[in-house]
Amino acid sequence: STSTTAFDKNVTKQADLAVTLTLNGNTFSGIKNGTTALTAGIDYTVAGNIVTVKKEYLAKQAVGTTNLTFDFS
Repeated sequence: STSTTAFDKNVTKQADLAVTLTLNGNTFSGIKNGTTALTAGIDYTVAGNIVTVKKEYLAKQAVGTTNLTFDFS
């Protein structure tokens, strides 16, 4: 399902964004920003059913809306 969250580009307020996945028997396979795949371990991490998108990746995005797509099996 679709979810929306906000990221503050103010350096003193930047924080990683954690997303809890409900897998429903599926397997998480990655994240895309448009057609560009994010790099696991650098742009995001996975621990159990929690995906954390790193603030360093988010800070590089243009001001406005960034649509990230979570891919599953």
